[in-house]
Amino acid sequence: MFKVDIGKIDVVRLSDIWGLQRTDELIEMTPFGDFFIKDEKGAYWLYSLTDGEVKNVSAEIQEYGLPPVEVALGDEWYQLDAQSVLAEEGWCLEAGQCFSFREPVFRGGDYSLDNMMVEDIYAYSCRIHGFVSLNRA
Repeated sequence: MFKVDIGKIDVVRLSDIWGLQRTDELIEMTPFGDFFIKDEKGAYWLYSLTDGEVKNVSAEIQEYGLPPVEVALGDEWYQLDAQSVLAEEGWCLEAGQCFSFREPVFRGGDYSLDNMMVEDIYAYSCRIHGFVSLNRA
């Protein structure tokens, strides 16, 4: 499957787009641009560009790890089926890129190849940011 090297992610730039605290730690990014942070209190948050939401996933990460060993959760977070199709189609990612949706899934888009593309991670974040509820409550 595809992997995003978070060591090559400009965390300050990503933080500026999403309004993250400087104490937030980026711990993982999926090939679809969704990312996990750990806040200063030790809570884990999933910023899901796919689902259009920010959610506390501390309990799931404590129980299943990251990436999760539970297959259904792994597919939900990492879109494993979609990754398999993209790999079979010969798609690839360069550093700083992710798979994205022309029309976001949470706004009526689908997982068809016609609705997917390879996009700069920061450009995708900027494009999706305004649609995502950023409430970390």
